[in-house]
Amino acid sequence: MKDESDKTSRSPRPAPRTPRPAPRTPRPAPRTPRPVRWFDLVESPAGWIVAGGEMEGVDSLSFPFEDRKAALWTASCDHAGAGEGGPEAIMAALHEWFNDYFSGRSPSASPPISLAQHSPFTRLVLEETAKVPWGTYATYAEIARRVGRPAGARAVGQALGRNQAPLIIPCHRILAANGAIGGFGGGLCWKRRLLKLEGIEFAEPACEDSRWPSTARSLSLRERVGVK
Repeated sequence: MKDESDKTSRSPRPAPRTPRPAPRTPRPAPRTPRPVRWFDLVESPAGWIVAGGEMEGVDSLSFPFEDRKAALWTASCDHAGAGEGGPEAIMAALHEWFNDYFSGRSPSASPPISLAQHSPFTRLVLEETAKVPWGTYATYAEIARRVGRPAGARAVGQALGRNQAPLIIPCHRILAANGAIGGFGGGLCWKRRLLKLEGIEFAEPACEDSRWPSTARSLSLRERVGVK
């Protein structure tokens, strides 16, 4: 016979624990809408040019292309998902700018440019470069001084190498301090052609092309009209 005292001496079973509620899954942050992108094809005496951008302005230029088909193929690769043709005001300003430029005239106004993809230093360099007038030039060292980096001529050259809107932001107008032509993403033939079109000609002639207009005049490399 079992002893009743054994039953009373046993500890009571603990109450079952209440399960903790599962942690709430955090709500995903609202997505930032992707900027609406566009591209446009511009025909010029130098060939076809592909322009791309956002609603705020132009942020890329690619050139030259021999025909529209080649330009359109590049646009479809570089601007996948973008629609052809952007805001009407930007399109009108863009085509007017290129028409004036390749007619040998200084464009009266530039289309809006978007520099959002660049670092603050690169933006500063590009903004200063955009101030160099038609038919004149500055040096890498001069741009470095203007942006507060007097010893940063090399950094300026690297920043200009990231210029996605050449011609409109005229990095072809920036030369080396010793009068050498320097570099250019589109090639030195293009840089000489662009400078010749604006009236600046080097001892070494530009690569000739019958499609290009020419308004070149003799201009000493020490002469920088309007650039201080």
